[in-house]
Amino acid sequence: KTISARFDASNEDELFVPPMFTPKIPARNYFVFGTPFETQSIHHKNNDDIQTLYQDVQDELNRGFKDILRSREKDKYATDNIQRLTYERVTGKQAPTFSIQDINES
Repeated sequence: KTISARFDASNEDELFVPPMFTPKIPARNYFVFGTPFETQSIHHKNNDDIQTLYQDVQDELNRGFKDILRSREKDKYATDNIQRLTYERVTGKQAPTFSIQDINES
């Protein structure tokens, strides 16, 4: 018997196919910690200070994203998860990545 995909209709011509998924190999994650921002001196009703802080935070986030993306290009295991996992399994060590000095070089 065919199962209808709609609870309020019976359609014998409709075939319900349950969703399928394929497990993914875990990708490498990258983290960067940017400049901390002091917010105690900012009054919540001072729109100029709030806009300046917002722009500074946005600029710092964009700089961090740019640094990570640029440094990730130097990581030969960044996109080849099979090669990375094979290396880690065979050697018992974490696969090498870009140097920490590559971050914030701009």
